Amino acid sequence: MWLEAMPWYVPAGDNFSKELVNRSGKRLVRLLNQHYDAGDLWDAWSERDQQEYNYCAVVINHWRASHGYPLNVLQMNLRRSARKIDPNALIAQRTKRLASICLKLDRQPSMKLTQNAGYWRLSSRR
Repeated sequence: MWLEAMPWYVPAGDNFSKELVNRSGKRLVRLLNQHYDAGDLWDAWSERDQQEYNYCAVVINHWRASHGYPLNVLQMNLRRSARKIDPNALIAQRTKRLASICLKLDRQPSMKLTQNAGYWRLSSRR
C-alpha cells in the first residue's frame, strides 16, 4: 500500500544525559536572549554561536522525539477511558514547538526539561 505507518523514533547511539538536555535548554535560551537583545539576525551570529544553537536544538529535539511513543500510549489510554464516560469526548495531543519551549524556559528559569512535571507542561493533552 502506498501509505505505510510511520515508524516511531527510536533513539540511536546518541543517548544524551538529562544533565546535557537541561544545560542545552538553558544555553539555547541564553543564546536567543543575547542575540535578540542585540537585534542580531541569524546571519549576524558568530559561527560558534550558530553551531552551539544547532547542537542544543539537536539534543532537545532528540529528547522530545524519544518521548513520542510513550506520550501516544498515554493519549490512547486517555481516549479509551474518556470515551467510556462520553462517546463524543475529544482528545488531542501535540508537541510544543522549540520556540514555545524556549519561551517557557525563559519565563520559568528554574524549570528543567527533564523533570516529569516540566515535561508534561511542555506537551499538551486536552
